[in-house]
Amino acid sequence: NFAKIVKQILDLKIENQKCLQTMVDLVFEKAIMQAYLGDVYGDLCVRLSESTNKLQEKLLKVDKKNNGGFFWSAGENLEGKEENGGPFETKEEALKDGKRQTNFKRLLLTKCQLEFMNEDRYEALIKAEDEEAAKKKEELTDDEKRLKKVQRESKRKEIKKKMLGNINLIGELYKKEMLPSVALKGCFEKLLPPGNDNPEEESIEMCCKLLTSVGPKLDGVEVKVKGKKNKKKKEKKKKTASLVTPELIESYYAELLRIKSLKGKLPARVNFQILDLIDLRKSKWKHR
Repeated sequence: NFAKIVKQILDLKIENQKCLQTMVDLVFEKAIMQAYLGDVYGDLCVRLSESTNKLQEKLLKVDKKNNGGFFWSAGENLEGKEENGGPFETKEEALKDGKRQTNFKRLLLTKCQLEFMNEDRYEALIKAEDEEAAKKKEELTDDEKRLKKVQRESKRKEIKKKMLGNINLIGELYKKEMLPSVALKGCFEKLLPPGNDNPEEESIEMCCKLLTSVGPKLDGVEVKVKGKKNKKKKEKKKKTASLVTPELIESYYAELLRIKSLKGKLPARVNFQILDLIDLRKSKWKHR
Protein backbone atom coordinates (compact mmCIF):
# COMPACT_ATOMS: atom_id res chain seq x y z
CA ASN A 1 0.00 0.00 0.00
CA PHE A 2 1.54 3.29 -1.20
CA ALA A 3 0.13 5.49 1.58
CA LYS A 4 1.37 3.03 4.20
CA ILE A 5 4.91 3.08 2.78
CA VAL A 6 4.97 6.90 2.75
CA LYS A 7 3.77 6.98 6.37
CA GLN A 8 6.46 4.49 7.43
CA ILE A 9 9.16 6.64 5.81
CA LEU A 10 7.86 9.82 7.43
CA ASP A 11 7.71 8.08 10.81
CA LEU A 12 11.45 7.31 10.65
CA LYS A 13 13.63 9.12 13.16
CA ILE A 14 15.29 11.79 11.02
CA GLU A 15 17.47 13.23 13.78
CA ASN A 16 20.24 14.81 11.69
CA GLN A 17 21.36 15.68 8.18
CA LYS A 18 23.09 12.30 7.88
CA CYS A 19 19.75 10.49 8.28
CA LEU A 20 18.07 12.80 5.77
CA GLN A 21 20.85 12.39 3.18
CA THR A 22 20.80 8.62 3.67
CA MET A 23 17.04 8.57 3.05
CA VAL A 24 17.46 10.66 -0.12
CA ASP A 25 20.28 8.38 -1.32
CA LEU A 26 18.20 5.23 -0.74
CA VAL A 27 15.14 6.60 -2.55
CA PHE A 28 17.35 7.81 -5.42
CA GLU A 29 19.23 4.50 -5.81
CA LYS A 30 16.02 2.48 -5.72
CA ALA A 31 14.37 4.80 -8.26
CA ILE A 32 17.19 4.60 -10.82
CA MET A 33 17.77 0.85 -10.45
CA GLN A 34 14.03 0.05 -10.66
CA ALA A 35 13.16 2.35 -13.55
CA TYR A 36 10.13 0.21 -14.45
CA LEU A 37 8.53 1.63 -11.28
CA GLY A 38 9.36 5.19 -12.32
CA ASP A 39 5.84 6.54 -11.90
CA VAL A 40 5.57 5.07 -8.39
CA TYR A 41 8.92 6.51 -7.31
CA GLY A 42 7.96 9.83 -8.87
CA ASP A 43 4.83 9.92 -6.71
CA LEU A 44 6.89 8.94 -3.66
CA CYS A 45 9.32 11.80 -4.28
CA VAL A 46 6.42 14.24 -4.59
CA ARG A 47 4.92 13.09 -1.28
CA LEU A 48 8.28 13.25 0.53
CA SER A 49 8.94 16.69 -0.93
CA GLU A 50 5.52 17.91 0.23
CA SER A 51 6.34 16.56 3.70
CA THR A 52 9.71 18.35 3.90
CA ASN A 53 8.49 20.66 6.68
CA LYS A 54 7.57 17.65 8.83
CA LEU A 55 11.02 16.13 8.29
CA GLN A 56 12.78 19.42 9.05
CA GLU A 57 10.93 19.88 12.32
CA LYS A 58 12.79 16.82 13.62
CA LEU A 59 16.29 17.93 12.71
CA LEU A 60 16.56 21.73 12.44
CA LYS A 61 17.64 23.74 15.47
CA VAL A 62 18.28 27.50 15.62
CA ASP A 63 20.40 29.04 18.37
CA LYS A 64 21.73 32.47 19.19
CA LYS A 65 25.49 32.58 19.75
CA ASN A 66 27.44 34.89 22.04
CA ASN A 67 28.28 37.22 19.15
CA GLY A 68 24.57 37.94 18.76
CA GLY A 69 24.06 36.15 15.45
CA PHE A 70 21.63 33.31 14.82
CA PHE A 71 22.88 29.94 13.55
CA TRP A 72 21.01 26.88 12.31
CA SER A 73 22.16 23.33 12.80
CA ALA A 74 21.01 20.00 11.33
CA GLY A 75 23.41 17.77 13.22
CA GLU A 76 26.02 15.47 11.71
CA ASN A 77 26.18 14.98 7.91
CA LEU A 78 27.52 12.08 5.82
CA GLU A 79 31.06 13.48 6.05
CA GLY A 80 30.88 13.32 9.85
CA LYS A 81 30.86 17.12 10.11
CA GLU A 82 28.29 19.47 11.59
CA GLU A 83 25.76 20.67 9.00
CA ASN A 84 25.11 24.30 9.89
CA GLY A 85 24.91 27.88 8.67
CA GLY A 86 25.12 31.44 9.92
CA PRO A 87 25.35 34.01 11.33
CA PHE A 88 21.99 35.61 10.50
CA GLU A 89 20.44 38.75 11.92
CA THR A 90 17.17 37.10 12.86
CA LYS A 91 15.96 33.66 13.88
CA GLU A 92 13.56 33.66 10.92
CA GLU A 93 16.40 34.24 8.43
CA ALA A 94 18.44 31.42 9.97
CA LEU A 95 15.49 29.03 9.86
CA LYS A 96 14.71 29.98 6.24
CA ASP A 97 18.27 29.20 5.12
CA GLY A 98 18.32 25.97 7.15
CA LYS A 99 15.10 24.82 5.50
CA ARG A 100 16.50 25.61 2.06
CA GLN A 101 19.70 23.64 2.68
CA THR A 102 17.88 20.62 4.15
CA ASN A 103 15.04 20.55 1.62
CA PHE A 104 14.28 17.04 0.30
CA LYS A 105 13.59 18.27 -3.24
CA ARG A 106 16.85 20.24 -3.33
CA LEU A 107 18.91 17.27 -2.12
CA LEU A 108 17.20 14.90 -4.59
CA LEU A 109 17.69 17.18 -7.61
CA THR A 110 21.35 17.63 -6.65
CA LYS A 111 21.72 13.81 -6.74
CA CYS A 112 20.10 13.69 -10.19
CA GLN A 113 22.40 16.45 -11.46
CA LEU A 114 25.58 14.79 -10.13
CA GLU A 115 24.59 11.44 -11.67
CA PHE A 116 23.79 13.12 -15.00
CA MET A 117 27.08 15.06 -15.12
CA ASN A 118 29.05 11.91 -14.30
CA GLU A 119 28.37 10.25 -17.66
CA ASP A 120 32.06 9.79 -18.49
CA ARG A 121 32.78 7.66 -15.42
CA TYR A 122 33.23 4.41 -17.37
CA GLU A 123 35.98 5.87 -19.55
CA ALA A 124 37.60 7.38 -16.43
CA LEU A 125 37.43 4.01 -14.64
CA ILE A 126 39.08 2.14 -17.54
CA LYS A 127 41.76 4.82 -17.87
CA ALA A 128 42.55 4.65 -14.15
CA GLU A 129 42.76 0.84 -14.27
CA ASP A 130 45.09 0.91 -17.29
CA GLU A 131 47.34 3.55 -15.72
CA GLU A 132 47.56 1.54 -12.49
CA ALA A 133 48.42 -1.62 -14.42
CA ALA A 134 51.10 0.27 -16.40
CA LYS A 135 52.69 1.52 -13.17
CA LYS A 136 52.86 -1.99 -11.78
CA LYS A 137 54.00 -3.32 -15.18
CA GLU A 138 51.43 -6.09 -14.96
CA GLU A 139 51.46 -8.77 -17.61
CA LEU A 140 48.15 -10.60 -17.70
CA THR A 141 47.63 -14.14 -18.89
CA ASP A 142 44.98 -14.83 -21.54
CA ASP A 143 42.56 -16.06 -18.86
CA GLU A 144 43.12 -12.93 -16.77
CA LYS A 145 42.54 -10.74 -19.84
CA ARG A 146 39.24 -12.52 -20.59
CA LEU A 147 38.17 -12.13 -16.94
CA LYS A 148 39.01 -8.41 -16.97
CA LYS A 149 37.04 -7.97 -20.19
CA VAL A 150 33.97 -9.65 -18.63
CA GLN A 151 34.32 -7.53 -15.47
CA ARG A 152 34.57 -4.33 -17.50
CA GLU A 153 31.52 -5.20 -19.58
CA SER A 154 29.55 -5.95 -16.42
CA LYS A 155 30.59 -2.60 -14.95
CA ARG A 156 29.71 -0.80 -18.19
CA LYS A 157 26.22 -2.32 -18.17
CA GLU A 158 25.71 -1.36 -14.51
CA ILE A 159 26.77 2.25 -15.19
CA LYS A 160 24.54 2.45 -18.27
CA LYS A 161 21.57 1.10 -16.30
CA LYS A 162 22.11 3.84 -13.70
CA MET A 163 22.41 6.53 -16.36
CA LEU A 164 19.18 5.47 -18.08
CA GLY A 165 17.44 5.06 -14.72
CA ASN A 166 18.46 8.59 -13.77
CA ILE A 167 17.12 9.96 -17.06
CA ASN A 168 13.86 8.12 -16.38
CA LEU A 169 13.64 9.69 -12.90
CA ILE A 170 14.41 13.15 -14.31
CA GLY A 171 11.51 12.70 -16.75
CA GLU A 172 9.14 11.60 -13.99
CA LEU A 173 10.12 14.54 -11.77
CA TYR A 174 9.55 16.97 -14.65
CA LYS A 175 6.13 15.49 -15.39
CA LYS A 176 5.21 15.92 -11.72
CA GLU A 177 6.49 19.52 -11.76
CA MET A 178 9.35 18.87 -9.34
CA LEU A 179 12.02 19.61 -11.95
CA PRO A 180 12.18 23.14 -13.43
CA SER A 181 12.18 23.59 -17.20
CA VAL A 182 15.64 25.19 -17.06
CA ALA A 183 17.06 21.89 -15.77
CA LEU A 184 15.28 19.89 -18.50
CA LYS A 185 16.59 22.31 -21.13
CA GLY A 186 20.10 21.79 -19.74
CA CYS A 187 19.72 18.01 -20.11
CA PHE A 188 18.80 18.31 -23.78
CA GLU A 189 21.64 20.76 -24.43
CA LYS A 190 24.14 18.26 -23.06
CA LEU A 191 22.63 15.17 -24.69
CA LEU A 192 21.83 16.72 -28.06
CA PRO A 193 24.18 19.60 -28.96
CA PRO A 194 23.07 20.99 -32.37
CA GLY A 195 25.21 20.27 -35.40
CA ASN A 196 27.20 17.45 -33.80
CA ASP A 197 28.28 15.03 -36.54
CA ASN A 198 29.88 12.60 -34.11
CA PRO A 199 27.08 11.80 -31.65
CA GLU A 200 27.65 9.47 -28.72
CA GLU A 201 25.46 6.38 -28.74
CA GLU A 202 24.60 6.62 -25.01
CA SER A 203 23.67 10.31 -25.29
CA ILE A 204 21.25 9.73 -28.17
CA GLU A 205 19.74 6.73 -26.39
CA MET A 206 19.20 8.80 -23.23
CA CYS A 207 17.74 11.67 -25.28
CA CYS A 208 15.22 9.30 -26.89
CA LYS A 209 14.31 7.91 -23.47
CA LEU A 210 13.87 11.40 -22.01
CA LEU A 211 11.71 12.59 -24.91
CA THR A 212 9.61 9.41 -24.67
CA SER A 213 8.98 10.28 -21.03
CA VAL A 214 8.38 14.04 -21.20
CA GLY A 215 7.28 14.32 -24.84
CA PRO A 216 3.54 14.11 -24.11
CA LYS A 217 3.77 16.85 -21.48
CA LEU A 218 5.86 19.06 -23.76
CA ASP A 219 3.27 18.57 -26.53
CA GLY A 220 0.37 19.18 -24.14
CA VAL A 221 -0.98 15.65 -24.54
CA GLU A 222 -2.50 13.87 -21.53
CA VAL A 223 -1.48 10.23 -21.38
CA LYS A 224 -3.42 7.84 -19.18
CA VAL A 225 -1.35 5.55 -16.97
CA LYS A 226 -2.58 1.97 -16.72
CA GLY A 227 -4.33 1.25 -13.45
CA LYS A 228 -4.21 4.89 -12.42
CA LYS A 229 -7.03 7.39 -12.58
CA ASN A 230 -6.17 10.90 -13.61
CA LYS A 231 -7.44 13.14 -10.84
CA LYS A 232 -7.95 16.80 -11.49
CA LYS A 233 -6.43 18.94 -8.78
CA LYS A 234 -8.76 21.44 -7.22
CA GLU A 235 -6.00 23.97 -6.64
CA LYS A 236 -4.35 25.05 -9.85
CA LYS A 237 -0.70 25.94 -9.57
CA LYS A 238 0.42 29.19 -11.09
CA LYS A 239 2.08 28.22 -14.36
CA THR A 240 5.43 29.72 -15.25
CA ALA A 241 6.60 30.07 -18.82
CA SER A 242 8.60 27.03 -19.87
CA LEU A 243 12.12 27.59 -21.20
CA VAL A 244 11.60 24.53 -23.42
CA THR A 245 9.71 26.43 -26.11
CA PRO A 246 7.73 24.82 -28.98
CA GLU A 247 10.53 25.88 -31.35
CA LEU A 248 13.13 24.14 -29.19
CA ILE A 249 11.00 21.00 -28.96
CA GLU A 250 10.74 20.80 -32.76
CA SER A 251 14.50 21.33 -33.06
CA TYR A 252 15.17 18.27 -30.86
CA TYR A 253 13.22 15.94 -33.18
CA ALA A 254 14.72 17.57 -36.28
CA GLU A 255 18.23 17.09 -34.89
CA LEU A 256 17.56 13.43 -34.09
CA LEU A 257 16.37 12.84 -37.66
CA ARG A 258 19.45 14.64 -39.01
CA ILE A 259 21.71 12.45 -36.88
CA LYS A 260 19.89 9.32 -38.05
CA SER A 261 20.62 10.31 -41.64
CA LEU A 262 24.37 10.32 -40.96
CA LYS A 263 25.57 6.99 -42.30
CA GLY A 264 27.56 4.71 -40.03
CA LYS A 265 27.49 7.09 -37.04
CA LEU A 266 25.07 5.10 -34.87
CA PRO A 267 24.22 1.39 -34.52
CA ALA A 268 20.96 0.24 -36.10
CA ARG A 269 19.44 -0.30 -32.65
CA VAL A 270 19.71 3.42 -31.78
CA ASN A 271 18.47 4.50 -35.22
CA PHE A 272 15.37 2.36 -34.66
CA GLN A 273 14.88 4.04 -31.27
CA ILE A 274 14.80 7.41 -33.04
CA LEU A 275 12.23 6.12 -35.53
CA ASP A 276 10.11 4.59 -32.76
CA LEU A 277 10.14 7.94 -30.94
CA ILE A 278 9.06 9.86 -34.06
CA ASP A 279 6.28 7.34 -34.78
CA LEU A 280 5.09 7.48 -31.17
CA ARG A 281 4.82 11.24 -31.36
CA LYS A 282 2.93 11.07 -34.66
CA SER A 283 0.41 8.73 -33.00
CA LYS A 284 -0.19 11.35 -30.26
CA TRP A 285 1.88 9.26 -27.81
CA LYS A 286 -0.40 6.23 -27.98
CA HIS A 287 1.60 3.01 -27.74
CA ARG A 288 0.51 0.36 -30.21
